[in-house]
Amino acid sequence: MTFNCLAYLLLVIMLLEISQENALKKSLILLFSIQLLLALFLSSNSSAQEEKIRVAVFVDRGAHAKPMLRDALSESKDIQVAYIYGDDIRNGCLDQFDLLFVPGGSGKKEAQSLESSGCDEIRRFVAHGGLYFGVCAGTYLLSHGNPRFLGLLPVTTVDAKHWRRGKTKLSVEFTPLGMEVFGIDRKILNIVYHNGPVLRKTNDANDDDITALAYFRDEIVAKGGKRGLMIGAPAVVLGRYKKGFVLGLSPHPEATPGLENLEPNAIRWLYKHSNKINK
Repeated sequence: MTFNCLAYLLLVIMLLEISQENALKKSLILLFSIQLLLALFLSSNSSAQEEKIRVAVFVDRGAHAKPMLRDALSESKDIQVAYIYGDDIRNGCLDQFDLLFVPGGSGKKEAQSLESSGCDEIRRFVAHGGLYFGVCAGTYLLSHGNPRFLGLLPVTTVDAKHWRRGKTKLSVEFTPLGMEVFGIDRKILNIVYHNGPVLRKTNDANDDDITALAYFRDEIVAKGGKRGLMIGAPAVVLGRYKKGFVLGLSPHPEATPGLENLEPNAIRWLYKHSNKINK
């Protein structure tokens, strides 16, 4: 559009140069052309500003989208949110969205709500460039920790038998890339944790298959569980599933006062960088 407008203006100016019309008519034509160019520019700029990131939040059985998360997303003017169910996904609704957000709850129950055909739809969506963002149970779901899970990234869970570790705040240290993704200026944050996965790479994973964006620096241990498993384990992971980005968090920034904007910031980062790569 910009090239066409400039070409049009150049043509008008050339016509004015060769025109034998009076000076007043020339001035009026030039003024009209400038106004038209300005109107087209403002219209184009307004359209760009109105572009929204289309986010589908999974809210079927097993998925608990916390009110703080709903508020943070709804208050983000550049994010358009819809709440969807397993039936919606099985019927192909993900093609209408840029990103699927799967919140905490129960990874097994989320998988049951999706059924195998819904899981296939998610894999197809991400494989073709869609974005997947999981928190807690949503991160269990993206892993290979259960045959019913999605297996989007080559990660599995540590000591799954003692997954019910409890709820507390844990110290999480972000990498420089993690700080960029979540839009933060502090390396270490205390974030609410509630039975999230303790992750490790699968045995067949390559070093560059996933990137840890943050690590646990302390831990909570379930009764009968082994100490030392959480410290140094990834708290946030980022990777690719074919053409799509996959991001998984074990803790809950949206449930931590003052950190509610971390997930919207990460959504923006994923969308921006996905567009750069998939164009």
